[in-house]
Amino acid sequence: MAMHVTPYFLPLMALLVTPLCEAATKGAQAPFHALCLAWDVTQNMKLPARSPTPAPSSYDRLLKLNMSAALANWRQMFENSEAKQGWPKYKKANSDSTKGLDWSKHWSSWLTAADAVNKPKSNWNAKDKPKHNNSLKDYQISTINMSAQEVQNLLEQLNTESQDSSGKSLANAVNDELGNAFCSGTLTGTAQAPVCSDISNGQSKVAQCTKANAGKSIALDMFCLCAVTNDQDSCAGGTNIAGTVLFARNPHASALATLISKCPKKTLDKQLDEGITLALAAFLGQLGQLADNQNNIGLGRTVNGKVYTGTSSACVEYTDKIKHSTTGLKQIAWIGHLLTAKKLFSEYKQQVAQKQLLIKDIDNLSKQAEHEYGRNHAVEATAGSPRAGTPGEGKQLSTKQECGKHHASPDNCNKAGCDYDAKNKNTNPKQDHHQQLQEQEQIHLDVQGTKINLILKMNKQAISKI
Repeated sequence: MAMHVTPYFLPLMALLVTPLCEAATKGAQAPFHALCLAWDVTQNMKLPARSPTPAPSSYDRLLKLNMSAALANWRQMFENSEAKQGWPKYKKANSDSTKGLDWSKHWSSWLTAADAVNKPKSNWNAKDKPKHNNSLKDYQISTINMSAQEVQNLLEQLNTESQDSSGKSLANAVNDELGNAFCSGTLTGTAQAPVCSDISNGQSKVAQCTKANAGKSIALDMFCLCAVTNDQDSCAGGTNIAGTVLFARNPHASALATLISKCPKKTLDKQLDEGITLALAAFLGQLGQLADNQNNIGLGRTVNGKVYTGTSSACVEYTDKIKHSTTGLKQIAWIGHLLTAKKLFSEYKQQVAQKQLLIKDIDNLSKQAEHEYGRNHAVEATAGSPRAGTPGEGKQLSTKQECGKHHASPDNCNKAGCDYDAKNKNTNPKQDHHQQLQEQEQIHLDVQGTKINLILKMNKQAISKI
């Protein structure tokens, strides 16, 4: 059977077949550029801040279809001056009848749709010549209304920020891991002139660049690898940087800024997960046994026979991090952070893919409503759902019968919640406008639900295959 080797193991195989002392004879410049790739990932591949996802253009039309199919009193509600000032104003002006309702999320879009439907000369009325509630079949209105409600729910999901298991935003969690990989302490300054508290100019290099601190952060490893008195062995490529990286025995205040100025800028035109893989491959390719001691594993070389001591050591030793470790290279802290970021980014990508399918759901539901709205020979559905926009019809009939028991006169208007009809000289039930609206909002319409649920089910199955 042929053996298949994944790309992730190629750097490890190259390391095994290359003389292990070779990396130690090349000085600090090559391993420094491997650290530069890791720095590039942490600084230039952070995820952008979340911004609201706009609804597909089909949603705007769906809102107008639904508004056209709604009861006349629902459309007219948006003509009210308080309504035009926004939900808070309308709710305050109608506090008794709107008690317990919260339409703040949708009010603005409803108002826009109502404005288009209510204006006789609007583009909507001029071009589309829309039908209204009294010219549509029950199941058509139900399907349009149910589609609009479901799309509103999907839009809320679409604009809900993806979170990790702890409840933190996935994008923020990824960026935090990248930040901790570069600097485990406090990072201040600017992107081009950062100051990391991992590097203290109040301590000598010897005190900070210990075996225990190796791998603490990319910033510290850069400093420990590059801060040497012999400029030919530094990361500067033959340029003396002793005056800006190492001041006597202590780090210079601008050490980190000087070092990253030597790094290539934005060399990885990849997605984050690919960038991390390439950076770690470059790092693994530079790991080797330090020249003077075949039992020590690290980056770079030694100067004047010294291993990790004094100011002239151009190496970072990871021996204790790698040997006898059950977690492998994760024991090197900044690598652990990058691998965690990569895992979180995989979840983030899946969430992005799910949101794209939500957009398809919204578009498909809008098309379903458009189809029902445009039928010329609609057949009445056999399901016994109430006509959309007339919830509680049985209750109204009962109240009407109660009103009929009273003598038809203005004096009896307050009895049984009745209104006096002067023209026809009879009594009718009072119209509780907002109660009707609340019932209309809460009612669950099942007509044509199978079609809509099938659309959602198909996309959920597609998500599971990602």
